[in-house]
Amino acid sequence: FIRKGEMAGMLRSATRGEKEGVDVFGKSITAEDGVSLDLDWMDHFEQKNLEQEGEQYISLIAASSGLVQKEKNKITIIPVFETKTVDYTTGNINFDGSVIIKDSITDGFIVQATGDVHVKGSVGACSIESGGSVIISGGMNGRKKGLINAKNDIIIKFAENCSVFSAQSILVESHILLSSIVSLNEIIVGKQKKNGKIIGSQVCALNSITANQVGSHTAED
Repeated sequence: FIRKGEMAGMLRSATRGEKEGVDVFGKSITAEDGVSLDLDWMDHFEQKNLEQEGEQYISLIAASSGLVQKEKNKITIIPVFETKTVDYTTGNINFDGSVIIKDSITDGFIVQATGDVHVKGSVGACSIESGGSVIISGGMNGRKKGLINAKNDIIIKFAENCSVFSAQSILVESHILLSSIVSLNEIIVGKQKKNGKIIGSQVCALNSITANQVGSHTAED
C-alpha cells in the first residue's frame, strides 16, 4: 500500500558495459551494454529527476493512494477502500478497486470489488465477489448461505457451511466442513499436518486436491 506523495521507486538509465569478464576456461567475455526497462507508469506517478554520485535517476512519486501493481510493462495504482466492518452503518459494498475489512462482515451483507478483498476477521452468512484474490484471515461459517467467488486465488482459514469458487487456486489452512468448494486449478487443505480435513463436503478441482484427511472416521459407509 502506498500513499499519495510517497516515492514508489527510482528508475536508472541503462549503462554501457565497461569491464570484460573471464569464463572458466580463461577466455575473455565481452561486457554487454545494459538494456533500459520499458515501463509505462505516467498515468499513476509523477516524475522527479534526481542526481546521485553523478548519475541521473527518475524518482516515481505516487499521484494517488492505493495498491501498486505491475502487469507486463505497466505499473498502476489501484484504489483501496478500507472499513472496520461491513454492517448497517456501511451497507453493501460495491467498489472499483480493492477492499480491506479490518474486522468482519455481518450476516446478509454483500461485498463486491473489481480488485482484491481482504477480511482480517471472520465472516458468516455473507457474499463476497472479487475480480482479484480473496483473503479471509479468520475463516467462514456461512450457515448454508455464505458465498465466495473470486477470479484469482482464495486463501481462507477454514470453510464451513458455505460455497466457494475460484478461477485459480484455493488454500484452506485448517478444514472444510459441509461445504461446496470448486477450483479451476488446485485445492490445498491444511497448512500444517495436524490440519487439512475435508468432511461432508463436495470438493472439485481441475488439476489437484491435496488434504491430510478426507471424510470422517465416524461416518457410515
